[in-house]
Amino acid sequence: MRTEAESLFGKRSLVQLASTTGLVLPAGSAFSHLTAARLLGLPVPGRWAPPEPQDVMTFTAAPKIRRAGCEGHRGLGSRHVIQRNGLRVVSPQDTWCDLAAMAAGSLNLDLDDLIVLGDAVVHHRRGISPSRLAETVSWRRGGRGRRLMVEALPHLRPRSNSPMETRARLLFLRGGLPEPELNVVINDQHSGQWLSDSDFVWRPQKVVAEFDGDHHRLLRPHGRGVGLGGWGVGVRGWGWAVWRVSVGWSRLLRLLALPGRPLGRRRRLRRLWGRPPGPGGRR
Repeated sequence: MRTEAESLFGKRSLVQLASTTGLVLPAGSAFSHLTAARLLGLPVPGRWAPPEPQDVMTFTAAPKIRRAGCEGHRGLGSRHVIQRNGLRVVSPQDTWCDLAAMAAGSLNLDLDDLIVLGDAVVHHRRGISPSRLAETVSWRRGGRGRRLMVEALPHLRPRSNSPMETRARLLFLRGGLPEPELNVVINDQHSGQWLSDSDFVWRPQKVVAEFDGDHHRLLRPHGRGVGLGGWGVGVRGWGWAVWRVSVGWSRLLRLLALPGRPLGRRRRLRRLWGRPPGPGGRR
């Protein structure tokens, strides 16, 4: 996975190259597809490197861009264009549709990849609602990738803050757990006192979970962090179970979700999830 520094360096380098390329492009053209996604900061596979061609789109009546280092596309008249870093870039919602159309081709995106990308497009801070993205999809009748778009749309959530949060949520569901609320504040229902900001919240079960990254290998009760006297201590004191989600747990859920796996494993998982913590926070 790319570090934040690597991602920022790659984006800056791409902005510099695109700015130079833009000086010689026909008026009215815009960066699109994978190049647009990178310029917009959307999570796409792989790290940008100079051999990767820059995707450039022109209007349907205009000829495709044929220039070394560029991949030409047409159809700009049916897409929205925005300004980003002084560059004309196809909008996030149209870029999502364009990448879905490439999913079975050179980009090789699967459904989960498209959901990860879609969660970033409809993130509540970006100002693009799921209904607005669905409207954009509706204009792609009969186009490539539309079936995949329609399949992905119901799974998009505007409060997922990272690709790994999205993937963890999907694995929770496929592992037989109910869908959690994402990145919400928990207040005491009587006093209104703040208890926690949590990545995943199951209110009926009084369970919260935080995504912990790659350096922990299990899902386990969490005893430290931010909050009232330590991460999770605030909600623990009010009867909530607190868990740390890691890559190891995601892998377990991936196995549980495979077709043909015994349902008994999912039942045991759900029973474990619903049990209250024992002494010392153990299960």
